[in-house]
Amino acid sequence: MNKLSFAGILALLLASAAQALAGDGEENGISTDRPDFTESTDTVALGATQLEGGVSVSRHALPAGASHELGAPFLLVRFGLARFAEFRLGSDGFALESKLVNGQWEQHAGSSDLEAG
Repeated sequence: MNKLSFAGILALLLASAAQALAGDGEENGISTDRPDFTESTDTVALGATQLEGGVSVSRHALPAGASHELGAPFLLVRFGLARFAEFRLGSDGFALESKLVNGQWEQHAGSSDLEAG
């Protein structure tokens, strides 16, 4: 991930934290939407910001050789635009894959695209 992407995500995190701290004290339930393959039909409340994140770790002992995968930070920021609409900004972050091939570890790494909608 380049410095500009990291700075943008950091700015969003700080803005979301500031808004959460300045809340009106009302407790509202949250409806999370990560990690999954389908989008939730619930939206966050008007003016609310919700930050979701996760980490994925897997290890496999396959006949062809061992495999390890790490993915993080799997971020999703949801901004409530109306009672029925929200803006989403997300990314699957950084992925690292290691495979044991012919007795030697091969590593592949990269970052995902930023998703907006």
